[in-house]
Amino acid sequence: MKLWRALASIKLFFVLASLLVAAMVAATVIPAAAGLYKTWWFAGLLGGLAVNIAFCAGTRMTVRSVGLRPGPFVAHIGMLLILGGGVVSAVWGRRGELTLKAGASGCCVQKTSKDWHLPFHVRLDKFQIEREGVEIHRLTLRHAGQGWTESVNIAPGGTVRLAQRGVTLRALQYVPDLMVDHGTGKVASRSDEPRNPALLIEVAASPARRRWVFAKYPGFGHEAADPIEITYEHQPAAIKQFASTVTLMDGERVLTQGRLAVNSPLTYQGITLYQSGYDPDDPSISTLQVSKDPGVPVVYAGFTGLLIGLGLVYLRPKSPA
Repeated sequence: MKLWRALASIKLFFVLASLLVAAMVAATVIPAAAGLYKTWWFAGLLGGLAVNIAFCAGTRMTVRSVGLRPGPFVAHIGMLLILGGGVVSAVWGRRGELTLKAGASGCCVQKTSKDWHLPFHVRLDKFQIEREGVEIHRLTLRHAGQGWTESVNIAPGGTVRLAQRGVTLRALQYVPDLMVDHGTGKVASRSDEPRNPALLIEVAASPARRRWVFAKYPGFGHEAADPIEITYEHQPAAIKQFASTVTLMDGERVLTQGRLAVNSPLTYQGITLYQSGYDPDDPSISTLQVSKDPGVPVVYAGFTGLLIGLGLVYLRPKSPA
């Protein structure tokens, strides 16, 4: 009986609840403590609180009281399910990252402790960055001999005239990710993302001349004999969202296909894939967060039971005085 009373103690409830709240606050405030949800002692706190609530309910509730007032009983069952789901997630839940390049596949999810191998392969068919708004192309001209400096915005294919300086600028061609084909010597773009933005500029001064200017390599290609130095600044349009198109495969057999975007995950066999990030230096590389959390349905059932129990408590007709 002493053990029963100890496990059903209200003081024990407040001690365990306070420790849980302190741990969760620490995990929220301190980034390095975020992994405590997967520790054995956090699962022990959840399990201990569940046992305490179960013994409290068993001590204070009888079959007759449950029949007369089912609300508290259902609410307690809901709390037990929430805590039980937390224990299941802490013990059996898994989470990690899978980084893929377009056209490649993989099944090894990287975790902080030990890698996790999925029961299927994930193939990244396509990664796409969607943008909105207007990108800005800004040129700054400095004339070494005359000592003047002018900055202007120009659109690809557009023309800007600096009347007071006697200079006309034409943006003949814009390449977002410039590369040179070593075989043909022609300029091409490796991707649609501004990894190496460049403008082909014609300066219609005396004499007229053309040159490539690079946002990442200011001064590259400038000749000392040219009195006008041009600096190019590129500001891309804002990112609206980024998304991955993936195929889940078992060997050569296609299991399912889907498109992952922020807040739009893909779930298969209890494993959920989230769009997590990408490599700014290589937009063909996508980072997916992979999660398996068997405790989530239990927690949802617990919240449902808790709401129903509270509803029964507050909606129960009051007995006449």
